[in-house]
Amino acid sequence: MSPKAAGMDLPEFAADLPTAQAAALLLKQQLAVLTANEAGIAADGDSECLHRFRVAVRRTTRIGERSGVPVEGLGVTPDELHHMTANDLLNKNEDLINRAAQLLAEMRAQTLDVKFLARENGTVKLTVTTKNIERLDMWVGGRPQSSLDVGDGKTMLAVALGKRAKRIEVRGFANEELVAVKKFTVGAEEIG
Repeated sequence: MSPKAAGMDLPEFAADLPTAQAAALLLKQQLAVLTANEAGIAADGDSECLHRFRVAVRRTTRIGERSGVPVEGLGVTPDELHHMTANDLLNKNEDLINRAAQLLAEMRAQTLDVKFLARENGTVKLTVTTKNIERLDMWVGGRPQSSLDVGDGKTMLAVALGKRAKRIEVRGFANEELVAVKKFTVGAEEIG
């Protein structure tokens, strides 16, 4: 079974899809991955099945202070409660959406934009634009490479690839917390 067929690729969601529906679809997909690979693990310990199984489990767990706690429909502990109103019932959750928008507006927004400039002699040159980010950590091929304190604005970086590494991850931190990540494969035009 190929990784794509096994659900290793995350689904793409429409921009207007409600978060709860997107989360439900993602969890449903990962449950299908778990189920599809269970037999291969039980039968002969297939390492690819085990890998896909582990990735699916990781994709259904939380990060931050609730790290390791499974995300599940009824077991999620909210940071804030909203009691449904009559207006929510009659007008497609209008009060809930307004409250969620208010909470989001109160949060400090970060920007992490990475532009690929060039590749020369095993080094990739990048321009990184940041806002409300204090530190950047660069990972190459799944391993940490460097860390740099930054302020708001543009920063030019040269990232050494090594012999076989093609995947670069730029992690942005504020107040010692991970707040933004950009990942890309060298040679691919899109950074996401």
